[in-house]
Amino acid sequence: EKNKLFLDLYNANPSSMKLAIEDFISGKPEEMVILGDMKELGGFSEEKHAEILNILSNKGVKLVFLAGEEFYKHKDDFEFNFFRNTGELLDEINKIKPSDKHIFIKGSRSMRLERLTDFL
Repeated sequence: EKNKLFLDLYNANPSSMKLAIEDFISGKPEEMVILGDMKELGGFSEEKHAEILNILSNKGVKLVFLAGEEFYKHKDDFEFNFFRNTGELLDEINKIKPSDKHIFIKGSRSMRLERLTDFL
């Protein structure tokens, strides 16, 4: 089955990411979330990335894939799929070949997550 993709790759800041996640997530098991680091957050970066991870955890999303060093810092605190960069994430998505999913993809433009669309 085909996946339904929801791409938001223009800009990623904590408030837009929170709103988009909350709007997308309805608790259905076929939902999948793929996020890339939010850039240019300075000293707030670690805290803001942790906030996003807590939202996903509290919402009960099981299929979560995260790319980038900022998210990767929290790999020991959450049971999600963490990757240091978009290339590693692409390799994993290509291996698991998700199907029949509603997939939300969001990240800073520099993460180049649009490359995932060929694999989804």
